[in-house]
Amino acid sequence: MAATEACHRDLAATGADLSAYNSTESAADFADLGKVLGIVAWNVYGTSYGSYLAQTLMRDHPEGIRSIVLDSVLPTTYTIPGNWQNARAGFDNLFQACAAEPACNAAHPHLEETFTGLVNKFEAEPLTTTVSDPATGEDLEVVLDGGALVDWLRNQNYAVPLLRAAPDRIDGLAAGHPDSIEAIAKDRASRAPPSGPDLPALGYGLSFGVTCREDYPFATPEDLAAAGWEAFPDYPASVQGEGVGG
Repeated sequence: MAATEACHRDLAATGADLSAYNSTESAADFADLGKVLGIVAWNVYGTSYGSYLAQTLMRDHPEGIRSIVLDSVLPTTYTIPGNWQNARAGFDNLFQACAAEPACNAAHPHLEETFTGLVNKFEAEPLTTTVSDPATGEDLEVVLDGGALVDWLRNQNYAVPLLRAAPDRIDGLAAGHPDSIEAIAKDRASRAPPSGPDLPALGYGLSFGVTCREDYPFATPEDLAAAGWEAFPDYPASVQGEGVGG
């Protein structure tokens, strides 16, 4: 929180209007860019949040749009509590795919039960470990609790190689294997707020400027907890109330 507040102060001191960083303003910027470049008609492509922005552009500034291509669609009806059902669907796909594949099922016969047990165990007794900061190379302390494990597994859905390795990581963590602990901790560290010139993949400016402004105000803690319980009734209440990323 302190780092976030310091970042806000530093940016505000430059004269930047941080309130202007939102989907409506960004769509207007795209429309203005098209005019400046003299583009009469263009094809718009958007993936993930970009698909949300493309829909905003199509709604507010349809002039000149020849076509829209949306990939990994984030609908304009998106809500933060809805992420729990998305996570449930992703987890089910992994667990069911492993159960249906003979080699995976033989190696990991109780994958879902194991992961649920880990979420409960680590939420009750978090594990603190140290890994190298991917940006600076310095030691970085990482706390793995139940919520961190849920977020870690959800993030594995973004890349096939990571998802394929997830069953080994889950059972490895259950067995206390150092390589699994390190891999999961490093994944968490790579998503920490940037502290050096090599920024991680996550867009924290996007999260602060859009998600916190446009999504969270419409979700109450009770909404998050109810959605978490509906999706994962066997997870601790403290995890259910956290919510998961988009």
